Parts: sequence; C-alpha cells; structure tokens
Amino acid sequence: MAATPTEIQLTLAPRGRFDVIDVGGLAVQFYDITEHADAGRIAVTALGGGARLDGGAVLNLKAAAGGGNAGTLWAVATGGGVTLDGTIDAHAANGKGGSFVLDIVALPDFAGFSQRLENAGFTASRQFRIRSNDVVVDGTTKVDSFTLVADTGKVTVRGAIDARAAYGGSITIIGGNGLTMESSADLKAGATTDLGGGRVT
Repeated sequence: MAATPTEIQLTLAPRGRFDVIDVGGLAVQFYDITEHADAGRIAVTALGGGARLDGGAVLNLKAAAGGGNAGTLWAVATGGGVTLDGTIDAHAANGKGGSFVLDIVALPDFAGFSQRLENAGFTASRQFRIRSNDVVVDGTTKVDSFTLVADTGKVTVRGAIDARAAYGGSITIIGGNGLTMESSADLKAGATTDLGGGRVT
C-alpha cells in the first residue's frame, strides 16, 4: 500500500475503518501442508511535506505466527518530519523481523527514533537518508543491516550499532561533510557462527 501527497502534511489517523493498515503475513493451508507468505510493504511518501502516524492508528507488518518474514515500512518526507506515534508491529517469531527505510530532511533525535523502531520489531534492516543537517548516531541500535547516508551533513557516531548476525551483518555510514567516530562509538558486524563475516564501511 502506498500514499503520496504533494505539498501537504500527511496524517494517518484513526477514522472508522481506516484506522488499521494490515499487510501482515499469512498462513495458507494446502491440504496437509501449511505455507507462510511474508508480510508486505507499506510506503508513505510526502513530497514537500511531512508524515505523521497518529496515536490510535495501526500498521501491521508482522509475520505469520508459524513462519515467514515481517514486512517493510518505507517513509519519505522531503519537506517535514516523520512521526510514528501509532502502533507498529513488524515482529517475526520464526523468521526475519521488519525492514525500515527513511528518507527525510533532518533527524534530530536519532536515539529516540531508533528505539521506536526497535520496539516495533524492525530488526532485519534499517536504511536512513538524511538530506540536510548533521546527524548524531547515539543510543543503541540492534539490526542485521544498517545504512545511514547524510547527503550534505556531518555524521558523528557516539553510540553503539550491533549488526551481528548468523552469517555476518553490515554497517554503512556516509557523511557528505565528514564522519567523526567518538571514543564511545561501538560498531559490531561480525558473524555469530563460523559461517561468515560482517562488513563495516
């Protein structure tokens, strides 16, 4: 599902039957065999404006209980912020957690936003594009694949990014105006088994 307004503030709020967007995974029975379909994708694009998920709204991207992977949430706001106040579920009990993609002008509270994603279950992949302003990567982020690109700003890393995964994770950080690693920075992307290796760039 996708919603794309131009030059307006997009708000997803609980209004009757539109309070829930559900692209969750499914269990499908084929005679005596149960197969699990992965969850889908929700894309919200606000060109020249911002996007806000109000408190009563629900986005369901979780995997089916018996298997499959959680879905992807894609949020683009070229002229405002992205606020996630509603309920978002991208957990997976027997598969990969959700993936999240953010394209935004500025992200002043990285740690708070990252914790929101952590609580929602986005543990497979997180990709951030920050179009302007500097970014401070603080707090603790736990995800298999992490990418942050600041087009014109400086990136300062002072928190922890843990991308360790069974076959190795990946961390990519690019600052258009430079990258600073403070003494408190802690980046990990190794394999948790003997079958792979991670990458930090």
